[in-house]
This record gives sequence, structure tokens and C-alpha cells, in this order.
Amino acid sequence: MRIGIPALLLGMVGAICLSAPVRAEMRIEHRIDLKLDCGAAGVSCHLTDGKTGIAYADGAYEYLLVTQHGERHTVAAMARSDEGSRITLTGKFDGIPVTIKQVFEFDADGRSFDEQITLENTGREKIDVADMAFGFTTAPQAGMRAVAVPYRRNCDGKLHDYTLDDIAAGRYQNSDVQINSIIADRGIVDAGARSEGWILTNGNCSLLVAKVNPEMIEHSMLVPEPGGRIRFGGAGFCLYREPRGATVLEPHHPLRLGVTRYSVFDGGWMAGYRVFRDYMDSRGYRFPADYNPGVNWNELFDVGWYHSDRELLMKHYTVDALKREAEKAKACGCDILYLDPGWEICEGTTLWDTERLGTVSSCSKMLKGDYGLDLAFRTIGRVYRDEFPHEWYVRHSPDDKENKRPSYSVVAEPVPTMDVDGRRNLALLPEATASASSVIPGYEKVHTMPHLIDRWY
Repeated sequence: MRIGIPALLLGMVGAICLSAPVRAEMRIEHRIDLKLDCGAAGVSCHLTDGKTGIAYADGAYEYLLVTQHGERHTVAAMARSDEGSRITLTGKFDGIPVTIKQVFEFDADGRSFDEQITLENTGREKIDVADMAFGFTTAPQAGMRAVAVPYRRNCDGKLHDYTLDDIAAGRYQNSDVQINSIIADRGIVDAGARSEGWILTNGNCSLLVAKVNPEMIEHSMLVPEPGGRIRFGGAGFCLYREPRGATVLEPHHPLRLGVTRYSVFDGGWMAGYRVFRDYMDSRGYRFPADYNPGVNWNELFDVGWYHSDRELLMKHYTVDALKREAEKAKACGCDILYLDPGWEICEGTTLWDTERLGTVSSCSKMLKGDYGLDLAFRTIGRVYRDEFPHEWYVRHSPDDKENKRPSYSVVAEPVPTMDVDGRRNLALLPEATASASSVIPGYEKVHTMPHLIDRWY
């Protein structure tokens, strides 16, 4: 790593003349070459591969917060300080009391650096954030592709491998699961292509841009920008306004967003998967050295699945049947007999069927003592039969406009007009009236003024 002498001298001038607009070039050079040009109008960035000269970023870094009523706030000038392999930029958003701290930390190998952004509300009131956009910007390059990592082909079958022209034109897709019934802000808010990481590659040389945040859900984004450009790295909302912690900035509670990892390497996207794996390993996201999971034998395929049919379970899913499966598991060298659906009274109740199988402890002791096997079983979060009184259920289905909640019979009890000492209840005087500034919308049968003093508990 080298910090150029001109940059160092300019840094000294910038430190002395804080009141004057200063254009200070900061440059870290090695295999990954980051040049930051700070001026009164913002930060111009050039992120290149020092070996090949490929430019991955070649424009202004974007700093944007959008508050709840659509007001857009940007950062004009950023101050900076350098310390060893670390560059720190600090600034303030216009129009709102929010500061930003941006740290670039370079690896000793000269191929990688981490970026982390911290926001702090220095005011007295909370600030609701509708959108945020931080990141490097670039124009699409011929032959350059963006490949998602670790799911180039996702579980839904979608292929996330695009040209940068595709990204700039919005020709991409995300792999989504709609769960509107439990998400407050219904609808997905992705502004761009979402993944844990992206590999920008021409097939021979590549840049990995990966996001790591163990505290909140956060993804690496490729976002189409005006003028056909693309924003990457930094931070931005995705999914159901994730990371949720950034939607409200509480006073004097710094919010540290996830680390973005940038690594240049030789090779294409497959080599990038190895780089991603090694980086995650270095962060501790790996199996421990003594990890040795037991090998399961699943009885389902030989015993069968009887879907809570009591008669068939009594015939087929028995202790003798489990012993036969345990023999097979032992012969195969397995460590665990894994029970799929059938061990419960009814699937989803999580109630072990002692009538058919004895107690859990007796079954476990038998398997360990006779076959040297541990016991494991699957639980299902759904009941397939009416096992409980109907009034216990809370139901929801796509056809229901709202959840159906249990109803309970309650004996009506009038409010007394006097207490035990003979003092009158003033709210129940004939001339007493009540008013409210507002009532809860959507509950016209319950939360209305006539019910406020209706003489009943």
C-alpha cells in the first residue's frame, strides 16, 4: 500500500485550512486502486484494478437520505483523515441534523478493502427515513457482467447473471417470497438487483462486492441510476425496507450499517465464489474445526407417511417398525434415527403419541441402548386435523380480509353510579359529555364516542 506524497501534502493543507473549500486527492494504490477526490461538491471516486487498469467506478459517490415526506438530503463536502491503512470520511447532510462517517479499511495484501457507513441523528427528535442511497457509480462496460453470489441460480430457478447493460436498463429479477400477512409495509421495495454479493467480471479479471451485516438484514445492491449509470456497494433499502434499523434514526444513537467487502482477483465468477467463501471463513462464518454432525437415517420412505390417519398409524407407525428402521440405521453406520411425520398424536400438535410409541424417554433409551443411536424428530408448524376446540384458533387465509379471532362469551356488567362511600360517578351524570381528538379508523363498531361512556364495563 502506498499513500502518494502529493496526497499527503494536500492532506496537511486541508487540515490547516478547514474553513476554505479544498480539493484533496486521497489515493490508495496497490492491486486494488482507490482514488478519492474530495471537493466542495462531493466525492469523486475511481476504483480500478491496478494490474489490468479496469475501472470499476468512475464517478461521484452518492450520498442520499430521503425523509418521510419525500425531502431529499445530500452531503456536499466531506472531511477526511488518514491513519495507516484506513481512510475516514465525515460529513453532514443538508437540511437535517444527520452526520455520516465512512471508513475504508485496506487489507495488507493490497487486493481488498472494507467499507462501513455510520449514520447519527444529532438532533432532538427521531427522523423517519423513507429511502437511502449510498454507493459508487459507474457506466456499463462492454463485456462486463454481474453475477450473484452465493446464488447465481436461486432456489426458485431464476438465473442471476446479467450484463451491466441489463442492470442499467432494469432487465433483471429478484428472487422473492411474498409474505404480506406478517409484513407491516406490504410490498417489496427493491430499487435494484439484490444479492448477498455480486461479482463484476469480464471473465478474466473480476471485482467481488459483498455485504455482511450480522445485526440486520442487508444486501449488496446493483441499482440503475439516471443517465444509464449503475450504483453499487455502499448501502440501500431492499426487500421489506431492510435494513429495518435504518428506517428510523433515533437521537444520538449511531447506526452502523453492514460492512461492504471489495476484492479484485484473477478469473471469472467461479473464482469469485472461492474468494467469497474464503472471506466469509475469515469472518468466522464457517463450521468450527470440531464440527462433526451425526448421520441421520430417515424412516419415512420405508415406514410411510399417513397424514395423521389414526388407524394407519396404529398399524404401521409402531415401536416394532422403528426397531426395524434402527437396525437399518445401525447397519449403515448412522448415528441418529430421524423420525419424520408420524410420531405425534396429530401432525403439528408436537404431542408425542405415548399410546403407540411409549414415552419419549423410553424410546430414546431403547435406541441408544440397543442400537447406539440418538433420537431426532421433525416438528411441523401446522395442524392437519381439528385437534383442538375451534374457538382456540386464529385463522387466516388468502380469502379472509382479516384474521378471525376467537370469540368469548362475556357477561355484561354495569358500571355503578356510586362507589361504596356514596360518591357519585361524574361520568354517568345525565349532563356529562365526552369528546376525543380522534378515534381509531376501521373499528366503527367498537372504538366510537357513544361507547366511551355507555354505562357498561
